[in-house]
Amino acid sequence: MKLSFWTLGMPAWSNAEFAAKAAELGYGGIDLRCVKNGNLSIESTPEELAELQKSYADKGIEIASLLGYTERGNGKDPINWDKVETDLVDHARLAHRMGDIPFRITVGYTDPETTWDTYLENLAKATATARKEVPTSTFMYQNHAGSATATQLGNLVEKMADPGVTFGYSPDHCFAEGEDALALADRFGPIITQLHVADRQRNADGTVAACWIGDGIVPHREIIETLEKHGFDGWMSLKWESSAQSANPLGEKILEFYPGYMRGLQAEPIKA
Repeated sequence: MKLSFWTLGMPAWSNAEFAAKAAELGYGGIDLRCVKNGNLSIESTPEELAELQKSYADKGIEIASLLGYTERGNGKDPINWDKVETDLVDHARLAHRMGDIPFRITVGYTDPETTWDTYLENLAKATATARKEVPTSTFMYQNHAGSATATQLGNLVEKMADPGVTFGYSPDHCFAEGEDALALADRFGPIITQLHVADRQRNADGTVAACWIGDGIVPHREIIETLEKHGFDGWMSLKWESSAQSANPLGEKILEFYPGYMRGLQAEPIKA
C-alpha cells in the first residue's frame, strides 16, 4: 500500500519538515503544491529544486505528484486558452526537471458562455500541446465538486487514449455530484492512477460535507478493492481539504491517523 498526502490542509511546514514528518509517520510519498509561496513553483531556481529534492530523498520520501491551480477558469471571466496551454507547458517542463513527476490538474470552471463539452475539448487540446512539448510528461485530471465530474473526466481520458494522460480519482466529490463512487471506480479503474482519500457525511437536508476520514459515507475499502481488481498499484493520497488554514491543528492530527486507518482497511478484506 503506497501512502502519500497532500500538503494542502497541513501546517505551514518547510519541505524539510514535511519530509521528516512523512518519514516519521510511515508515509512513502508526498503530493506537493506548485504555487507561489507553496512547496515550489515554476519560478523556483535550479538550486531551490535541488534542495527540495534532496530534503525528500534523504528521508526516503518520493514525490508522488505535483499540483497546479492557475489559469483554468474561475467561473466568471472568459478563459484564455493560450494562457492555459502556456501554464501546462511550463509545469510539464518543471516536472521534467524533477524527473518527470506526474502533474495533477485541478480542472477549473467554465465561464457563463462556455459549455462543459467545449471546455473539456479545449483542456484536452492544451494538455496534448504540453505532452507534445514535453513527451515524457504525464498528467492526471482530478474531479472536484462544482467543477468537472468524475464521469466527465473519465470519459475525457478514455477519449484522449493517451497513456500520458490519466485520472486522479476523488470518490468523496462524487457524493456531492450525485455520482456512484463505487460504480465509477469499477468503470474507470483501468485509467485511475492515483486515489485521493477523503470522506463526506450526509446532512439532514441531503447535502454532504467534509468530515473525519472513516466517519462518513465514502466506502474506502470497497473502492480500493475494486481498483485493485483492475491492477491499481498507485498512490493512495490523503486529501484533507476541510482544514485548509495552516494554523488548524486537525491537519496534523489527520496526518497521524491516516496510515493506521488505511492499513486497517487492508487488514480486513471484503468477503466474497
